[in-house]
Amino acid sequence: MEKTPRGRPRSEVNRVAILNAARDLLVEIGWDALSIEQIAVRAGVSKQTAYRWWRTKGDIVAEGIVEGNISFVMASVVDASDIGTDLKSTLSALSTSLTAPGVDPLRRALTAAAAANEEVAIRQRDLLVTPLRDQLEQRLARAVAAGELRPDIDLDTMVDTLLGAVFHRITNIHGPGSDMSDSLVDLILHGAAAGTAPVQICR
Repeated sequence: MEKTPRGRPRSEVNRVAILNAARDLLVEIGWDALSIEQIAVRAGVSKQTAYRWWRTKGDIVAEGIVEGNISFVMASVVDASDIGTDLKSTLSALSTSLTAPGVDPLRRALTAAAAANEEVAIRQRDLLVTPLRDQLEQRLARAVAAGELRPDIDLDTMVDTLLGAVFHRITNIHGPGSDMSDSLVDLILHGAAAGTAPVQICR
């Protein structure tokens, strides 16, 4: 992210206006059509002002993510029952939260921005995805300690499989994830090998 250059200090009012304008335009027109010029017009500042503070539109979006102007709330990991029930509730709530009317356009725009801009991708990963991954891995670790999961399970791979499937479905299908969440958890916990009996996951 570009540091503030020497010279006239940034106006906090204008800075916030630019970050908010970038968020609104991301939702309205998407990443590909977004430009610094459009952001400046929406924010009511000159494009020279915007270019003085940020080099690219990606720099603006990345700062907006860090500051919380451009963000959304993902569902938290559930820890209320057995591991199977909690995982199903977690993935279903996550899918619902990411496809909500107020979130879905911004999420899709940020996905496109991350694919095109490394700084945006890093900020999204560190501030939006990593906390959720950490929560889920901790919940799975507690399930291992309680004897609900094998002690040799690769928790990192399991987290990738669970979250990756949800994000893939949302990104490519844009459909509700509750039914998929149930079947995904059953598949992961019970296994897919022919001739094997389902594993009892409730204690």
